[in-house]
This record gives sequence, C-alpha cells and structure tokens, in this order.
Amino acid sequence: MARCACTGHAVLEGYCIGAGLQLALACDVRISHPDCKLSIMEAKWGLVPDMGLTQSAFGVVREDVLKELAMSARIVTASEGKALGLVSHCNEAPLDQAQKLAAEFAERSPDAVLASKRVVNAMFQQPATTLYKEKVWQLKMMLGRNRKLALRKAKQASTAFGKRQFR
Repeated sequence: MARCACTGHAVLEGYCIGAGLQLALACDVRISHPDCKLSIMEAKWGLVPDMGLTQSAFGVVREDVLKELAMSARIVTASEGKALGLVSHCNEAPLDQAQKLAAEFAERSPDAVLASKRVVNAMFQQPATTLYKEKVWQLKMMLGRNRKLALRKAKQASTAFGKRQFR
C-alpha cells in the first residue's frame, strides 16, 4: 500500500478476499492489477462481513451491489470490480500508478487535499450504531447452526442448510 500525506491508496494484486477487500475499501483509492480477484467471502463460511464493511463500503459501492457480493461470496475479476466500484483503477503496474497519484496529490496544498477528503467523507457518514449491529450479527452467525453447516458445505457441496434461525 502506498501512502500520501492524508490519503490512503491500496495497491491490489493476487487475491483481495474477505478482510483484505474490506481493508482496501477503507482506502481513498484502490488500484488493482488486472489479474487480481476480489470477493467479500464471509457468506461462504456462514458469517456476516465485519471489520467495518458497513463503514468502508458505504458510498464506495452501490447498496444493491454490496448486498449481492456480501450474500453470494462471488469472486469477481479486477475489471468487473472496477465496473462495480470496488476498484478505482486497473493497471498492469498498480504500484507505479499509486506512486504517481501520490506524487500528484503531494503537489497540491495539503490543506486542500485534507479538506477535500473530509468534505467528501462527511457526505457519507453513518451513525456508529451500524458497527454495533455488524458485531451483533457476527456473534449470532458464529453461534448459529447454519454456520457449522456452511463450513461442512465448503467441503461437501451436497450439505443442506437448515431453516433460517434468526429474524
């Protein structure tokens, strides 16, 4: 990950799955190698995405896209990730592009860069209770019977889930 004063760039290569993607979504700019694969993988294991996904993805990815990715655990290519809003740029040399962008930001007034970031972030603020709800659901998932079945299903596709346990 390249860093610039008050902005955070994520350089994505290889697999950016689960917590890795959630951390990348918290960055201001995400630059991916075209071969990178991305996924919000937690549903595959019978879990809910946590690590602040409710905060980091808010305003970055459309609500319907985020729901689909979180519920399906589908792996997407970098180009599809760009179309969906997960990735800002796709580049064969993502670190070089991140460094170039960081240098460009460094040529601007640091106050203007910070103010721009803060103003845009303020447009998408959510109440802190969303993080609390994220944790409550994660605890329910960890203790739920379908979580155990999800782990079994990952090894044996014929495993069937039970009825929905939570309302």
